Amino acid sequence: MHLLTDSGFILPGRYDEGGKKIWKPGALGNVAIGAAAALITWGLYGPFAEFILMPLDPKTDVNLTLSTLVGAFVVGIGGSRIITSEVEKKVLSATAVETATMPSNPELAGDIASASTPSDALAAVMEAQQPQPQP
Repeated sequence: MHLLTDSGFILPGRYDEGGKKIWKPGALGNVAIGAAAALITWGLYGPFAEFILMPLDPKTDVNLTLSTLVGAFVVGIGGSRIITSEVEKKVLSATAVETATMPSNPELAGDIASASTPSDALAAVMEAQQPQPQP
């Protein structure tokens, strides 16, 4: 999905966004998350969901099943969306800070409103801050 959002095919890493370094998971990070999601579905609902991986205590009949382990993994994977939201929030915050110091500019407001990603909005603001050549 990363190819349809933000910067296209990028590698995981810290990228300069309007003078600020922001970590992005990139296309490979999203592929890894998608592969994990497929394994999670198989682990929760597949034929081995109730397979006992490790009998923790034979006396109390408490066991670790595949579905229990995968369910715990699901909770961890859910954090990936939270991280992505935090990255986008930082970019939008930087956009707001930079825009607040500028004079009113209806054209820039339209560019920000029509930006397809938070990074595009910040890029529009940074471009508008560059001195324009005088004819």
